[in-house]
Amino acid sequence: MNTFLLYAMFVVYVIAGVGLVIYGFSCYYSIYLFLKNSRTTRLTDRKKILKFYREHSINDLPQVTTQLPVFNEANCVERLLDAVCAIDYPKDKHEIQVLDDSTDECYEVAKKKVAELAAKGYDIKLIHRTNRKEFKAGALKEAMAVAKGEFLAIFDADFVPEKDFLLKTIPYL
Repeated sequence: MNTFLLYAMFVVYVIAGVGLVIYGFSCYYSIYLFLKNSRTTRLTDRKKILKFYREHSINDLPQVTTQLPVFNEANCVERLLDAVCAIDYPKDKHEIQVLDDSTDECYEVAKKKVAELAAKGYDIKLIHRTNRKEFKAGALKEAMAVAKGEFLAIFDADFVPEKDFLLKTIPYL
């Protein structure tokens, strides 16, 4: 009986070992496929974007509304607003909505920064709610009703978008 138990454990061990070897090879094969195809994919994407901008001018770009929901995030709201305003997209076609449900000093920080950026010519608005009904989704829903954009871009407060985010994304939409 003791040898049977030992034999059964050995069989389970061998099966587990073979399974791990197969799994390891499949991981390496996935990495191989990724490396093999990633350059081709990036080149194809770049060609599609260039083709779009050859066929369309900057004036043909659609209106985009960027929504920035924040709640008590005074430490990063200024950085977020600076990054969103630095996005390379025509100012007259880029509306920015700061959706602030804050209950701390974040509202005052955002209000000051929004006024500063609006004075520089950005189409930026601060929408402040005091009831927090439905939390972030409620703020997005309420602001969507007054959004002018054909497309929406939503960035969380701790995300810093790249300058060319909209120019790379809009051609696919």
